[in-house]
Amino acid sequence: FRELAGHDKHLEEEPFDVPASYVRHTRRLGDEPDVTVDYVAEPDDEEWLSSLSLPFEAEKSQILITFEALVTLLERSTAVSEVIPAKLAGQLVQHHLGAAPLAPVMLQHVYQYWVAKRQRLRKPLLRTYWPATSINDSNPHLVFRPREKERYKLRKHRKNDMESFRKLQQLRRDFERSRGLLQLVLERERIKLAALELQAELHEQALHEAWRPGKTRGRSPPPAYELQFPHLLEDAPGRGGFDGDGFDG
Repeated sequence: FRELAGHDKHLEEEPFDVPASYVRHTRRLGDEPDVTVDYVAEPDDEEWLSSLSLPFEAEKSQILITFEALVTLLERSTAVSEVIPAKLAGQLVQHHLGAAPLAPVMLQHVYQYWVAKRQRLRKPLLRTYWPATSINDSNPHLVFRPREKERYKLRKHRKNDMESFRKLQQLRRDFERSRGLLQLVLERERIKLAALELQAELHEQALHEAWRPGKTRGRSPPPAYELQFPHLLEDAPGRGGFDGDGFDG
């Protein structure tokens, strides 16, 4: 725990409002800075860090981590407004990155580099604070365009009226006719199969009589074929019979 001077006075001037949700806090280990790093160093940043001269030697990885933490802190403190002054930046670094030994040493160099890079790019360094890309912008390098809001189409309510009832009746008649046609097709195929079996039997009988005249074959003739759907061939009045070309009525 760290004691902050003037903490009670600060609460009196700006009272704390209890949020409606929980405050997510991640515990840090050892000398880990109390800042979640969002900025990722680019190749030009690494090139500038390699030419940076420090009063004492430090590992390259530690210098890079400290640089990213400093830029993240400066970006969050500035966001889309004017660049914060160097004095305020030093106070923020002392408060949030005081445990990092390289932060106070690198602050002056990183602050000047950060201000120059923001002025050169004319926008914040963190993607979070970039303005939204226009839908009509055709630049392929600008991404994350907002999608057009689609209106939710509600399910169309079915009307329970006479017109809908007649449509359902017509649909039912169409389905009944389709079923009748399919049953006739099935009956036709069964008759074709019976005719083929009869032709095969006649052919075998003719071969038997040619080789063994006067002798009866031991195989009995095939049974008579019976229609399974004889009612479909009847032309009953009011039932929509089959006239050879299709259903009448």
